[in-house]
Amino acid sequence: MARAAKPAGHSLVASLKPLLRMRKAKISIGELLDRIEDDDGPGPVLFALTLPVLLSQRTVPRKDLVKLLHRVLPPLERFEKLSRPRLAFLTGRVGARLAGLACSLIALVLVLPIPFANLVPAMACGLFAMGLTRRDGLLILGGYALIIVAVVVVALGVYSLRIGLGLLHGLS
Repeated sequence: MARAAKPAGHSLVASLKPLLRMRKAKISIGELLDRIEDDDGPGPVLFALTLPVLLSQRTVPRKDLVKLLHRVLPPLERFEKLSRPRLAFLTGRVGARLAGLACSLIALVLVLPIPFANLVPAMACGLFAMGLTRRDGLLILGGYALIIVAVVVVALGVYSLRIGLGLLHGLS
């Protein structure tokens, strides 16, 4: 039986709260996605995938997930009150696909062992998730802006590494 369609701008908080009721000691990423994937599309899934990056672990102990959700949900709820459906072309079919492509590219950066390079891309994924869930194109634009910031941070890191290696090479 098909589920009833939810109105545009469904709550990400409402999608994540069922995770608090899970009782298993460890939760696989697949189970996590199965629990929250619904008619909202990729938004809640993208947000859930950023949680392990924030925890820096491949498996998520339930107590850590619950602790993180208790910390994240109240400010997220306040933030959701500010978001609203706008700039629909950025959250429609083509916009959602472009955001998905952007998140796929971000995933490549997230797996690289570059110190301090994961936080900004993870925040961009979070904004994409919130924007797609709430149908708020302004948040999608914020995600793209954070990608630009991430590129600058990584480029500066690579440049600094090259300078540092050059200095070390000059000393030998």
